[in-house]
Amino acid sequence: MIYSNTEPISGDSDNVLLAKILQETNGGGGGGGGGVGPQGPPGPQGPTRSPASQTPWAQDIDGNGFSLTNVENLDVNSALSALSITLNDTPPNQVLVTDGSSVMQASGVTITELSYLSGVTSAIQTQINTLTTAGGNYVLKAGSTMTGPLLFTNNAVAIGSSTFKASNIHLGTALTIWNGTSTSAAATLASPNDGILILANYTRSTFSRLCLGDDTATFPSLKRNATGVDFRLGDDSDYAPVTSASLSLGGDVVLERDAANTLAQRNGTNAQTFNLYNTFTNASNYERFGVSWSSNSLRLFTSGAGSGLARNLGIYAGGVLFLGADGVNNFWQINTSGHFLAVTDNTYDIGASNATRPRSGYFGTNLTVENDLINRGGTGFFRGSGGIALGSSDFVSLKSTVLGVLVLRDGVGTNFNRLQFGGTTSSFPSLKRSTTFLQARLADDSAFANIQGKLTTDANAVTGLVAGAAAALTNATITITDASGQVYRVPVII
Repeated sequence: MIYSNTEPISGDSDNVLLAKILQETNGGGGGGGGGVGPQGPPGPQGPTRSPASQTPWAQDIDGNGFSLTNVENLDVNSALSALSITLNDTPPNQVLVTDGSSVMQASGVTITELSYLSGVTSAIQTQINTLTTAGGNYVLKAGSTMTGPLLFTNNAVAIGSSTFKASNIHLGTALTIWNGTSTSAAATLASPNDGILILANYTRSTFSRLCLGDDTATFPSLKRNATGVDFRLGDDSDYAPVTSASLSLGGDVVLERDAANTLAQRNGTNAQTFNLYNTFTNASNYERFGVSWSSNSLRLFTSGAGSGLARNLGIYAGGVLFLGADGVNNFWQINTSGHFLAVTDNTYDIGASNATRPRSGYFGTNLTVENDLINRGGTGFFRGSGGIALGSSDFVSLKSTVLGVLVLRDGVGTNFNRLQFGGTTSSFPSLKRSTTFLQARLADDSAFANIQGKLTTDANAVTGLVAGAAAALTNATITITDASGQVYRVPVII
């Protein structure tokens, strides 16, 4: 049904207006006056009904308003106190607009979308137009492109939140993070190539450190140091500890944790070398100490190159310095008094018979031998300016104070008994000292021993006859002395 009323209806009450509408929509003309009464005479033809308007009317008059159903066109020139219009062909919750013919119809805007304009105080487009930068670039929506910088103010802009997180942020050149309102303190993240990240200041001319967690002393950081990296505390007050089970340097030098409290340098089956430098100018000018494996032997050495010198090597211990060879036991020791001693008494040798022998041994005082002192011939000899002591309690010492003179004496150095030849029994002879006399005694000192050879006196024979001697028998004498010291002249023939 199409209803059209061009007469002003303002000022009519709701009931009067309803009656006039009902009268006209039912085809009535101008009957009726100031209220609802009997049907008047037929009036002019009312509005034409379309076929779709043949549906019966639904009318509700309750004294507070009225409703009309199946009305296609309705011109109202003044507001009513209450009016409810149901449009059956219109989607629910849509905003109504008029078209170019002033016909009311549903728009594409929902009531919810219209509510988004709540609180708007000025033209929205004008506000959008003012959202520009100094370069005239708009802040764009997601998916759009733009040129020039995107600037934020007041240090209060975040990308995403704890609830709505950004999955990816793509930057064409770099990301600069400023220190609050500072115009100079900033850090820049840039990527010059695939898989490469640069950390730098705003001008990309230097970098201080990367703090992990915070910039206080309770967190670590990585600090640039010329071409190296230092592990520092977050506030740069000290070095930070580094924990790692393995540290690879150059790919072929690897520091490993072998076990608890055990550091290892290893790289498969490749022999390793450790260099500790005294000086270093370059690879051709240095002084260093080295620990190296060579031909399955471990070497300790000092070396130098260029102007560097091969320095001395000292091995020191705060206590006893032990030497061992089986990886378990100690064989030799240098005690804190400087003495070189065998760890176990009478067990280990220096040199071997006819092989691996030391060439010479030089001693400042004594050479003490508990058993035998053997010279196997050749040009070898024993030499000791202080003497050579023989016996477990230094029974005899040999000493030479003058060239070609050998002194035999006891360990105290005040006496000497005898020199035995071949053995110690009465089957062997000996030479024995008795005060200022030298006696030929048996080796066990049980009796005198014979001496075979030529007897030479200490003085020449004296020419002349002994009194009472026959001149024909003797013509000279020699002098001998008995054990008591008595001197005798013995006649001899010259």
